[in-house]
Formats: sequence, C-alpha cells, structure tokens
Amino acid sequence: MVLVAIVSLPVWPGVHTVDSQALLRSALEGQISNWYSPLHGWGWGLTDRVGMPPGTVLVLSTTVFVAATLATFRLWFGRGAALVATGAIVMFPPVYGMLGWAGRDNWYMAETMVVIAAVGWSRRRPDRRTILLGTAVASSLVAFDARQNGVVLIVVVAGFAAWSIRHLGSRRKWPAMAVGVVLASMMGLIGVVAVQAAQSVVMSVQQYPEQPLYYYDVIGTSVQTGAVLVPATLYPSQNLAGLTDRFLIDYAVLDTNDSHPDALVYRPYADGAAVTAEIRTAWRRVVRTETGSYLAVRARLYGRQIGLTAPTSSVFYSWTDDVGWSGAERLEQSFPTLNRARVDLLHRVGDDRGNGSGLHDPWIYLVAGLIAVAVIWAKDAAQRPLAAVIGAILLLSQFIIVFASPATNFRYQLPSIVLSLVVSVAAIVTHTRERKHRSGRGEIEAARDEPFAEAVRS
Repeated sequence: MVLVAIVSLPVWPGVHTVDSQALLRSALEGQISNWYSPLHGWGWGLTDRVGMPPGTVLVLSTTVFVAATLATFRLWFGRGAALVATGAIVMFPPVYGMLGWAGRDNWYMAETMVVIAAVGWSRRRPDRRTILLGTAVASSLVAFDARQNGVVLIVVVAGFAAWSIRHLGSRRKWPAMAVGVVLASMMGLIGVVAVQAAQSVVMSVQQYPEQPLYYYDVIGTSVQTGAVLVPATLYPSQNLAGLTDRFLIDYAVLDTNDSHPDALVYRPYADGAAVTAEIRTAWRRVVRTETGSYLAVRARLYGRQIGLTAPTSSVFYSWTDDVGWSGAERLEQSFPTLNRARVDLLHRVGDDRGNGSGLHDPWIYLVAGLIAVAVIWAKDAAQRPLAAVIGAILLLSQFIIVFASPATNFRYQLPSIVLSLVVSVAAIVTHTRERKHRSGRGEIEAARDEPFAEAVRS
C-alpha cells in the first residue's frame, strides 16, 4: 500500500487527460461509445454514481499493477527481494511518470501483469491451475476492452491453455494438443464475442476510431509517392501540398473544419459510417497497390515510436487538462505542491514538453526483454513456458503497433517496457544462480578429484 500511496497521493485524484475526461464524461452522461473502453468506462461511471471519488479508479488500477508485479517477482524471489524489485519498477522514472495517469493504457498494463502472474503460478501450483488459468483468461478479456490490441493476450493465453492441456499427462500427446488447440480457439472466440456483446449492452453511441489510422496511412503514402491517393469525395482540392502540410510523421493533422481550402471530410464521431467505408476502401487499395511505400511509411513511424530515429513523446503527464466542463473541477490535483515536486523530479529525465531522454527509448527495453526471454529459456527449464508467453506478448504487441498505430506516443509501449523490465530482472537472477550452481558443482568435483591428483603428483 505504500507504493500505491506514493503513486496516488501526489496526483490525487489522478492526472486526467482529455481522453480520460472524455471517457468519464461519456459514462456519466450515458453516452458511452466504442472510441475508448466501454466496459471500463461504464464501471468508472458506476463508482462515481455510488459516491466514490474519481481517484478510486487510480487506486484500484495501481493496486492491481503492484500486486500482480509482486506476484510475478515471487516466482523468482523471496518476499523481501520481490518487494524491493517491485518498488524499483514502480519508482523507475519512465514507469512512475505514467502511473499517476487515470487512463486505459495503465489499465491494460495492470491487466497484462495479472495475466503473467496467473500463467506463471499456474505452473508452480498445479493444484490451483484451473483457477489461475481462469484468472488469466478473464484478465485477457478485460484487457481486450481496455485496448483493442488486448487480442494479443487472448491469443497467447489460449495458446498457453492448449499447451497445458497437452501436458496433462496423456500418453498421446499430439491428439491432446489438437484437442487443446480447438478448445483454446473456441474459448478465445467465445471470449471475444462475449466482450463485444457486453460492450454493446453499455454502449449507446457508435463512433469510428479507425478513421485516424486509415487517413494517416493514405496521407502518408500520398506524400511518399507524390500522388494524391485520398478520394476526391473526401479531399475535394486534391492538392498534394495540403496533404504534405498535414503529414507530420508522428501523426497526421485531422480536423472537421470544412471551410479550409484543403479540407478533409473527417467524421469519426458521428454520422461517419459512409466516410469510414470510403477511406477504408482507399486504404485497402493503397496497401495492395502501393505496398512498398505503405511499408516505408509504417517503418518510419515505428522507428520514431520506439525512439530509434527520434525522441519519444508524451513520456509523462503533469497535470489534469482543463477542458472546460463542469465535472473537471473535482479532477484537479488536490495536493499541487506534492505534484509539482513529482513533476520537477520527472523533468530531470524528460523535458517540459514530455519528450523523453534515452531512458525512455522503448527499443532498448524491447531488445533487453527479448534477450532476457532467451536467457530464461536456456537456463531455467521450469520457467520456459512463462518465458515463451512473455516473448510472444512482446513480439505480437510490436506487430500490432507496427501496423495499427495512428501516431507516436510513449504510452503505447509502456506495457511492453514494464514487461521487459520484469523479465530482465528475472533473467539476471536466473543467470546469477546458474553460475553459482556451476561454480559450486565445480568445487565439489575438484575436491572429489584431489586425492587422485595428489597420487599422480607423487
């Protein structure tokens, strides 16, 4: 609880960005849409309506994250060492700077750690395997509501469940594996359908959050090829210079200002079905006919996303945004002095605009995380299944970000960074223990062979 307080108290009731407030406001007004996290938003609105403070969500998500991280470290450490390692992760500036934010990427990160802890302990405690696997499945489904790329967790958990079924003791392993794959696939599909059905119950507004991605790719490929690929019905001026001005590499400037000479027809929030269908068709045509240029655009964005070719952006959130609605007043920081001290501390590793230093470059952590997975796989047979799960989540998450990110933002990589940090610490411990074991074994063998060596010398 001390770690939860260190995160929550300076920013209480949490840093609420424009997105956070849009989610809460839509829940309070009964206008929940598919733009953010429908089920999480509904739950947030429910806690508010029963009189709980808005910071309740921050405390809950932080508590889940800390507890799941601690449980994961307990797979390798004793209680004291696990507490120290968890504290180090929480207080590490790239992580601490984001934990005070009340937002869905933090929820997704906490739910990812629950999946990891449950999968790991399902191997350690076979007597509770069913409960633990059920926890992993449930958390992956909840994470799918938090972020659409939560489908990665569903796929990985389903694969692990299939593997577990194969290793339940059947002598006919491959038939058991086939049954496991079928059951796991059905479980994942049923879970996705169930989440979408639950979302439809609480949703009252249909929006089109995929429009920014389609527009980014089509505009970016237009600039890359030097030809306007946006349909004239959506971009009447057909002026390439106008698209070039809009394309800032990190994102594309999209607005609904129809009076602009180079206006785009951009309708993501309401009455956008026809626009979405048309830009989707254009996007598919671009991917099919301008594949090389499309991949170049995606590669350039990803290079900036992981901090390889440019500094990462928005590496922490300082204060609650003032968006001018009546509910915003109670979301302002209750202890501004404490939060100012927090922000000053974070500025030591990032500038005033939230741009990160080398400490915030995701590619460093991703490389370290994948190396750590390989180390654990090679040196700790008992933890190989968990290492495979972590490696699969890291790789599949990057695949999703490569092709589905409409902009660069540090928070997209935060769950992978945390996962990489955790597995890297575990790999260091695994490697150290293995070296000590080999050293001790060598000393025993040397002591055993000493009488023979003495006889030879005589």
